[in-house]
Amino acid sequence: MRYMPDAAGTAGDGGGEQPAGRKDRGGRPPGEDGRIVRLPGRQDDGGTGTAGTDDFGIDGLQGLWTRLVEDDLVRVVFHDGGVTDFGAFARLLAPERAWLYRVDAHAVPQGFFWCNGFSGRAAQVHFCFFRNGMSAARAAGAMALTFLLAPQCADAPLDTLLGVTPAPYRHALRLAADLGFSRLGVVPAGTRLAPGTPGGGEAGRVVDVVLTVLTRDAFRTMTTS
Repeated sequence: MRYMPDAAGTAGDGGGEQPAGRKDRGGRPPGEDGRIVRLPGRQDDGGTGTAGTDDFGIDGLQGLWTRLVEDDLVRVVFHDGGVTDFGAFARLLAPERAWLYRVDAHAVPQGFFWCNGFSGRAAQVHFCFFRNGMSAARAAGAMALTFLLAPQCADAPLDTLLGVTPAPYRHALRLAADLGFSRLGVVPAGTRLAPGTPGGGEAGRVVDVVLTVLTRDAFRTMTTS
């Protein structure tokens, strides 16, 4: 989850073949004031009966990028320095490489999340919350996970979500734990904080990475107990 600043995921492009049978499911997460919308492209109702017909395309991506810049989050979210302009942002989140969703509350964008690094029925998941959405990051994250992994979503294409978080981002790791992710282990010297990023200093530095995981079964147990 990137901002906070990275509670599940890194700025790497991930890659990987996307699971077959995926549906472009937009729809409303739990609660009347929340909505998840897929970008780019036209939405169906996701089986919720709340049809969304937004067609964002490149304009939607530009809107997300503009918010990142306005909120001074680019260097926080993309801590390794791999994304510094809109072109790199659009390439990272191109439809053939990632599934990208925006989280709204009361019709106001709160942040976004994306999946990449697909392997089998697993993928890396990354979250970014805008400054106006940080106070509700836990609720928005739970909405996103419900959207991806809820038991009632029988056609959900993913069974496992993976997080790759810089070890110094302790608040991000706390959020991941609150959302149900469990710790798999640590990769020593697994990522880099670029110069000028939080914790990177003037020269940048290499830091450990914490691996976390959330399965659909674990999520079901957590949300039904």
